[in-house]
Amino acid sequence: MQFWATIYLISGHDSGIVVFKLERERPAFAVSGNSLFYAKDRFLRHYDFCTQRQTQVIPIRRPDVDGGSYELYVIPGDSIGRGDGFQEARKGPGSSALFIARNRFAVLDKGNNQVLIMQYFMLVQSGNIQIAVASAKEIDDKDHWYRLGVEALRQGNAGIVEYAYQRTKNFERLSFLYLITGSLEKLSKMLKIAEVKNDVMGQFHNALYLCDIRERVKILENAVHLPLAYVIASVHGLQDVADRLAAELGDYVPPFSEGKKPSFWMPPTTVVCSGDWPLLRVMKGIFEGGLDSIGRGGAHEEEEGAEAPTPGMPVSQIWTQKSSLAADHATAGNFDTAMRLLSRQLGIRNFAPLKSMFLDLHTGSHSYLRAFSSAPVAGYKATTAGKFTEALRLFLNILHIIPLIVVESRKEVDEVKELIIMAKEYVLGLQMELKRRQMNENPERQQELAAYFTHCNLQLPHLRLVLLNTMTVCYKARKLEYYS
Repeated sequence: MQFWATIYLISGHDSGIVVFKLERERPAFAVSGNSLFYAKDRFLRHYDFCTQRQTQVIPIRRPDVDGGSYELYVIPGDSIGRGDGFQEARKGPGSSALFIARNRFAVLDKGNNQVLIMQYFMLVQSGNIQIAVASAKEIDDKDHWYRLGVEALRQGNAGIVEYAYQRTKNFERLSFLYLITGSLEKLSKMLKIAEVKNDVMGQFHNALYLCDIRERVKILENAVHLPLAYVIASVHGLQDVADRLAAELGDYVPPFSEGKKPSFWMPPTTVVCSGDWPLLRVMKGIFEGGLDSIGRGGAHEEEEGAEAPTPGMPVSQIWTQKSSLAADHATAGNFDTAMRLLSRQLGIRNFAPLKSMFLDLHTGSHSYLRAFSSAPVAGYKATTAGKFTEALRLFLNILHIIPLIVVESRKEVDEVKELIIMAKEYVLGLQMELKRRQMNENPERQQELAAYFTHCNLQLPHLRLVLLNTMTVCYKARKLEYYS
């Protein structure tokens, strides 16, 4: 027996042939896991064997060209049951289509008497960026180059990102790519290109990325923004240029804000200046490897290739799942859970002093700095120099950091406890000393606070200074019994 497209079923035997006419022909279908995809009533439908639900996925339209056509849809797996979420179809002429690999299909175009390999979308979707470049060259469409650049950027392939931006002449993205990859020589060329194109904003952005102050002043001056050019020249020490611009401005020289100190802005130093992100080595199947080698005179059963690693769980999520330390939650950016942990573990209610610590931890998890000592040496030096306000700020900062410290041994726990006691003694003593200096009209209270300061557990050099200071206060007040 055999199914025919003319919906007849024919059975043959010795005495003749019997023809059975069916109510309908068997629809086209495919089974994948617990899902059945089939065509019915001009719709591609989906049937879930587990839930016994069926949904319409995409409509099936009649060919709008002579000889037939094809439409390629990319449907995310998590949106199949909902019947939404698929992208705009890739269309083209063809009388038949056949998948020849996981991410490739062939279309027979009788008009051109050749087989066209329409693989771009699936190559990008599967992460085969190197092969997708060839397809993008054949298509040569701006949207396709943009999508290729986005995927290459996700994989960390700076070379293809640069090439995609160059093909679309996306100079703004190209300049920023050179900035974050540390390609300052290419960034200088972008400045010249912007100058040739008479792109003032492009010139200024590139000069800003390059920290070229004189070029920025020159651009603003050519654009007749003399007040802004004067301000930039003045705050960056180009006095000769500033004087010349001031003479041109005359009475319209812009004033500077009082109490504000200008600072020199520089872009951050690039951590990784070259090289693409590593890829996993994989083996190509017989179809993929054979198709790639058609032009090389033969096909091989297997070839080595590369693909981007499958995205795993974010590190920040791992920190929060496997840790009950507030520091790990703050580092991951989960400030709410970090505050709840500190409230439950240490009874903290006022988190305003810890805001900067939370932000530093979260920002620090995305950057790299060389290790440095966190001992209270700066606080000791400020106390020795008599800078009590600065010393108080430093010791308070230590107390604010301690709840977010991660310790790994009993020895480190003991060291942290000693640090708490030390910082507490200095904070208490320094607060009393600063209060004493504000009470010039009450000498008796001054003597009391100075005497209290001598009972704080300080370092020996600092305790000696405190005793000498208390003796001086008592001597000036003619309290010789206390002085002695």
